Amino acid sequence: MVDFASEYTPFKTSFENWQTTMFDGMTFPILGNPTNRKVINVFQPDFCRPVQLRYNRTVSKFGFPHLHEYVLKLVDVEKCPEMDEFCPEADKIDITKCLSAEIPAETLYLTKPHLYGHNSSYTNVDFKPDFDKHESTIYFEPITGTPIQAQLRIQLNTNAWIDRLTLNPDGSTDPSGTRAVRRFTPMVWIDQKITVNEEAIKTLKTLTVVLEKINYVHQSLNILYTMIAFVSVIAILLVVELILLTRRNKMAKSVLY
Repeated sequence: MVDFASEYTPFKTSFENWQTTMFDGMTFPILGNPTNRKVINVFQPDFCRPVQLRYNRTVSKFGFPHLHEYVLKLVDVEKCPEMDEFCPEADKIDITKCLSAEIPAETLYLTKPHLYGHNSSYTNVDFKPDFDKHESTIYFEPITGTPIQAQLRIQLNTNAWIDRLTLNPDGSTDPSGTRAVRRFTPMVWIDQKITVNEEAIKTLKTLTVVLEKINYVHQSLNILYTMIAFVSVIAILLVVELILLTRRNKMAKSVLY
């Protein structure tokens, strides 16, 4: 990831500020099968902070025998700068400073839709979050690290001050004159799906088959080289043992005569 500066606010950052490897969301690492990366941290410029993709499972989809499924984790980098798989997921993340320098802090929050994965009772709304409807997922081809499909689902919320009102008998309202209260209110739910086109998938499948065969040959050669090395060591030991045995026999004959 390179240095970043927001065009909306004075927010700036550079790669030296982070304690973990960060990707820009345009390129991804080779994952291997099984995966050698439990998490992929991606800097998201829209929120001026990284979000975490965490390995969930390996599935067979889109004609590929193996795809690694990663899910979105809203890890608060300010509370867990390591951004590893042990970091707890936050129920909401304050992104106010990224959107405006004039709005007070703790005003705009990022969450999963319907606060998926967290207790939403404090919102006084009977949300019923569901994995298939509200979780964000991305499927990677493991050998090349190519994302095949990404489903991004996030929710923007405001933690606004609301003036209390008095309801009159005629249905009108008047200010109550009491202190305003804060209400956590959902504003926008973004649901975006991106899928690699069929032609690219077909090309990638062909490439994957070739790479798998190359990997198989490589592994086979490694096994063959290991066997050759093992046999060579045994042969050397046998030769050394024969030489020593011959010397001992000669010494024994010399003693006798």
